[in-house]
Amino acid sequence: TSESLIRYFEWLFCAIYPDEVLILVMDNASSHRSKAMQAFFSLFEHRVVVIWLPPYSPDMNLIERFWKHLKQRVTANRLFADVPHMIRAIQTELVHQNCADYPFRFSFSKN
Repeated sequence: TSESLIRYFEWLFCAIYPDEVLILVMDNASSHRSKAMQAFFSLFEHRVVVIWLPPYSPDMNLIERFWKHLKQRVTANRLFADVPHMIRAIQTELVHQNCADYPFRFSFSKN
């Protein structure tokens, strides 16, 4: 929600980076474009630059690449007995993704 995101950014901007100039790359989720969020960003416009991705740009949004990888590794072309089984499979894959020697570990690099 916008409220959760505002609380997070408030912590990030004030507690973690209180004096730095920040650059955010944001997609067009409704919570990102809300009036409350725009008002919040205006309070920090002197040191926060927001770069908006084009309206539909999954190839430019890095997390979309990871979600695609996760879907291909875990859920694509699979039928789970129930939702808890699917959640466990996703959680297992996420644990594996954090292991540096996992052969199917996702990487944003081209190497």
